[in-house]
Amino acid sequence: MALQLFLVDNGITMKQHWPEACKLLRTLTWRLLEYDDDGMELYFTDPTAEVVPSRRNEEVNDFVRAMEKACPSSQRAHKTDIVPMLKQLMNKYAIDVCGRGLHAKKKMIIVLTDGVWQGSSHERVFDFFQYELRSLEQWYQPPNTIGQLSLEARKEALRKERPISVQFVQFGSDAAATILLQQLDEDFARAGYM
Repeated sequence: MALQLFLVDNGITMKQHWPEACKLLRTLTWRLLEYDDDGMELYFTDPTAEVVPSRRNEEVNDFVRAMEKACPSSQRAHKTDIVPMLKQLMNKYAIDVCGRGLHAKKKMIIVLTDGVWQGSSHERVFDFFQYELRSLEQWYQPPNTIGQLSLEARKEALRKERPISVQFVQFGSDAAATILLQQLDEDFARAGYM
């Protein structure tokens, strides 16, 4: 099973969706803890929020407490910039692959968000994913291969193996956010990664 990384948007626009996000995260962690021996991780878009690192014997309440502490508030009116934390999580995967090589565990990043990223333009988000995808194509070496593969072979291996994936779960019904998330899905599908 892939290592589950949760990235929760705790920007001010998520305040109205927070009870629903907490309920969903509680349900997901409760269900996934049965299957993931290596634990899960929880991050927030506000870099000052407390994270839940991966460890054995995690409990659902570890995640619930972190969500309670990270609740958006008008005193801490954080405008979501999704790119820095996604970049940190993608870089963490790259470092893991460099250190563990073929033994690196697949990663699934589940992003809980309303898609209203006031700190990130849509172009910046698209550019980030395009850059990360191209970078991954350049250095990825699939398990059980010897020697350097061609770019096309690496692309094909990425499409089949999906060593890292990102899943967005949208809260609310902001039309521009829905279009952005749909465009991201379509871009990945066109590139053959969905």
